[in-house]
Amino acid sequence: MMNSMKRPLVKDMNDYFRNPDNWATKWESDIVNLRIDKLKHIGITRLVHTNVISDYVGRHDVIITYSMYDKKGDDPWLGEYLERDPSQNFIRECIKHQWTEDIE
Repeated sequence: MMNSMKRPLVKDMNDYFRNPDNWATKWESDIVNLRIDKLKHIGITRLVHTNVISDYVGRHDVIITYSMYDKKGDDPWLGEYLERDPSQNFIRECIKHQWTEDIE
């Protein structure tokens, strides 16, 4: 089924990356409190530490690292080029080169 979502304009790509609605969970473990999310339409994944408890924030999730390229197309696991905090330019380049409108 073809998705009607279009690649965001360059100026909106960083907002697309940061919007939690654009991330889909691919794997999660309550035993180790880890989750792997994939950015819709793109091969970017992230490793998330779930249920972190903080005196200031309470229970929340913490992003450990981003993988800017998946290994095998729709592979749900972490891929290559791990980045703790990718630059805005790097995010835009990845979105421009990896966007696939028919795959979320």
